[in-house]
Amino acid sequence: MATALEDKIAPFIEKYKQVVYNPFLAQFSRFGPEFDKRGHGTAALQAFFLGSTFGIGIGLYALSENYNGFGLYAVLLSLFHFLEYVLTAINNPSKLSGHSFLINHGTEYSIAFFFSIFEFFFFHSIFPGFKNCWFFYYIGAFLTVFGLAVRVVGMYTAGPAFTHIVQSEKREEHNIVTAGIYQFTRHPGYVGWFIFTVGLQIILVNFISVPAFGYVMYMFFDQRIAGEEEYLIKMFGDEYSQYRAKVPIIPFFKKPHRWGLTAAKKSN
Repeated sequence: MATALEDKIAPFIEKYKQVVYNPFLAQFSRFGPEFDKRGHGTAALQAFFLGSTFGIGIGLYALSENYNGFGLYAVLLSLFHFLEYVLTAINNPSKLSGHSFLINHGTEYSIAFFFSIFEFFFFHSIFPGFKNCWFFYYIGAFLTVFGLAVRVVGMYTAGPAFTHIVQSEKREEHNIVTAGIYQFTRHPGYVGWFIFTVGLQIILVNFISVPAFGYVMYMFFDQRIAGEEEYLIKMFGDEYSQYRAKVPIIPFFKKPHRWGLTAAKKSN
């Protein structure tokens, strides 16, 4: 069923790239190489955008009675992208670029993101009181902050071994990290990111986007983890195989699940 759905969505995603996304990026490249998607000019523009979003979010959270939830959403989302850049600067300064904010996760994520914004404002116009339900608001806030903390701790603990792009070849500073949070989950960055994105949608009380984001992110990590662990086994051999057999992806959940099964099948 999942494959059939992906096949139906794929043409729309490709059309979006051709009509919207690629032409949008091309507008910036005319200003010079510093304004390509990895340049310093692009990083400056993204930093300005994130700072503005953070400030507006604080204002809405503190002053608005109807959009305080959306304000917290804006604060936490902009903080996530800011921390991605900061931790890349700490761990891998040579890899730092405009892409380090990780604003563009991919076309599928971008479509899901814009749909979630549309869903919030559409249903807010019909049921404004329900969109500010404190019960969902605090559950979402807790999950979002917890997920962000898990990812940040994972990135910081991994140090130079953590990169946004899956590495197919072993680098000099590349090693298997098993200390700290990596004793409980071998992919804290992915686990934290998954919890973070779903938590954000719960803050917005987006009943459509909660499962939609869960599906999009789950499928993304399903493929990414499988490919990444295939490379890790090639790089480190039995050392990583033993670590993978001992430490789960989801903490305290030893029973195999799709993420683990897909990774195991791909490496065998």
